[in-house]
Amino acid sequence: QSAFDLFDMMISRGICPDAYTVTSMVGLHKDSVGLSKLWARSITEFQVRMTPIIYNAFITAYGKVGDPSSAAWAFYKFLSIQSQGGWRKSWNIFLGSLSNGSRNRGADELDVFSSVAALGLERVVDEPGKRGGTKSDSARKATDIMSQIMGMDCAQAGRYILDQMTASEEYPSPDSQSYCLVATAMFHVGTS
Repeated sequence: QSAFDLFDMMISRGICPDAYTVTSMVGLHKDSVGLSKLWARSITEFQVRMTPIIYNAFITAYGKVGDPSSAAWAFYKFLSIQSQGGWRKSWNIFLGSLSNGSRNRGADELDVFSSVAALGLERVVDEPGKRGGTKSDSARKATDIMSQIMGMDCAQAGRYILDQMTASEEYPSPDSQSYCLVATAMFHVGTS
């Protein structure tokens, strides 16, 4: 019996997963499709409210399964709801996903809005930051960042994100971990 069978058994017995359970299950998936299905179920079936911790878990997991484009899309969704650019930890988690993604497909171009996550969740996850039919300032900033890294490889995207963290007061300042994660991505892609 697999962990997923036990998870389904729990649900069939009327025990609805909470945010902690979803976060725990995220780490068990080995591909982007499974992660996206769990995200969709979390919202539609379990009605779990997406918290920064859950976003961070999905961003990390997409990077670990080698899908940095889906990690970028999850980060985009997270940034779109943040009023002040998010936490440094979340930015470093995204840089870590780019670093992890660079190990397998690091030289591939990021295609954020056509990623497995974006295509699998576009009808499930609301357009972030929309109020009365217009995008919020957070959503516009998130869209701008993602538009800038589209077509970049993981190392280029990581360097761009690091530069934004350094230059803009709208985003958290980088720390030593930020620099190390970008350096690792650059090493994996061969731009060291």
